[in-house]
Amino acid sequence: MSTKPARLISRLWLLLWISAIGACGDDSPGTVSELGGSGGRSGSGGSSSGRAGSGGAEAGGAQLGAACTKDTDCGSGFVCDMEITGQQPLPGAPGGQLNLSVFPGGSCTPRRLAGYNPEAGSCDPLEPRGAQGCGKDGVCSVIQQVEASGSVAVACRKACEPSATESGCDREGYTCDFAARECTEGCRSDPECRVMVLDSDSDGEGDAIAYDTNSAATCDLELGRCTHPAGTQANGQSCTRDDDCSDNGLCLSPFDALGAQRFPGGMCTRRGCDYAGLECDTGSVCEPVRPWLGESATEPLCLQRCKVGAEPADQRLGASGHGQGCRSGYRCHYNGGPGADAGVCVGGNYNDVKTNNIGAACKEDRDCYSPFGLGFCLRYALSSTQTSPGICTVLDCAAPGLPDDLCGPGNECVATGVSGDQTLCSHNCKAASECPSGFACTDDDAVAGTPKMCFPLCRTNADCRSGEQCRLMGTASGASSAGLCVLQ
Repeated sequence: MSTKPARLISRLWLLLWISAIGACGDDSPGTVSELGGSGGRSGSGGSSSGRAGSGGAEAGGAQLGAACTKDTDCGSGFVCDMEITGQQPLPGAPGGQLNLSVFPGGSCTPRRLAGYNPEAGSCDPLEPRGAQGCGKDGVCSVIQQVEASGSVAVACRKACEPSATESGCDREGYTCDFAARECTEGCRSDPECRVMVLDSDSDGEGDAIAYDTNSAATCDLELGRCTHPAGTQANGQSCTRDDDCSDNGLCLSPFDALGAQRFPGGMCTRRGCDYAGLECDTGSVCEPVRPWLGESATEPLCLQRCKVGAEPADQRLGASGHGQGCRSGYRCHYNGGPGADAGVCVGGNYNDVKTNNIGAACKEDRDCYSPFGLGFCLRYALSSTQTSPGICTVLDCAAPGLPDDLCGPGNECVATGVSGDQTLCSHNCKAASECPSGFACTDDDAVAGTPKMCFPLCRTNADCRSGEQCRLMGTASGASSAGLCVLQ
């Protein structure tokens, strides 16, 4: 049986959290407009300040996470994060909807749920544990509303130690998250475990949910986690739902992006593999996924081991390509460590582009030359402006096991500066006319003797085409003022 937490439902809870921020400290109803449902707060009373009484940042101990319906139910230095309820329409599910709850039964806390603003009294997840404003036994938990706005809500959660056989929390309705090691909302009904994400407009991104009538997953109320009968697919193999995966398995959907990696066709894995009783199947390893492009590293997951660059030449390019030991469409991703042997299988960009077009304009990854599945359509952003189109590159060009000449003539493998080991292929140039329209030919590092490269940002008018000027827009991190090439 699986011990996976209700991963999708936590996304739905996220929207309940956000709806409640404006109602913190009163009994006014919240809304769940992004879900198309409704929600509200249980209980009443409490001050509007995010910070509790004199106990504030130092408070903690037994009262953190205790049940409450109002502030006076909590001890000195604590307030009550009251239960927030909501409904999510879900056609096909019993009753046609999901009944959701955040802070079931209420939760005593030294800092109330609020938008991130430590100066105004919110907890601060950027500080070390114990100094976050949640006491010695608490964790300041971060929830991001939407990527576009970057809106963030924070609240104190009780720290915990995950377990394969227990919820790890001392209250019904909560479970200890394997990654965050904090008590979060557990599942409370079987329908919560049978929700699947859909791509309604076929753009490759999940944008809708549906009730999965083919799922046999159920909610283990004691664990607060979804469980399912063991399926036939091992770690690394394809899947549509968790039920397809082996004991304790989780199906990463094609819409999941972990550390900027994708999983086309779904991929079976397992959470909590670094805990006793949840070890990986034979043939897979328990490791975080090494992230790309400034993304965060993932929690440890069961991943299929492979050797970087070891596949035959006829499997390095083309729509049917794949990494050594990986299934079709999956590449061998360098996952850190001593060398090429430290690879794991993740989704790759395998397409019909057989000619090197590094430096060409692109709209999608599939427009780009992609040896070893590493082709990428790169876009840059300066302030709120994103370059369009993108520019073709190959990522991880300096990874162990890959050919030294991977980028090809006229190109160069450079470090991005985003993370310590992230590299990509840049197209060298002498003038902007050699680059895609809208791009500059820029001396990106201001080091004498190094070639200029095609880049969406300029520093001087000389970086742009004839008839264009460099309109400065701000300061790029670690560089002098930068801008975009625009018509004079």
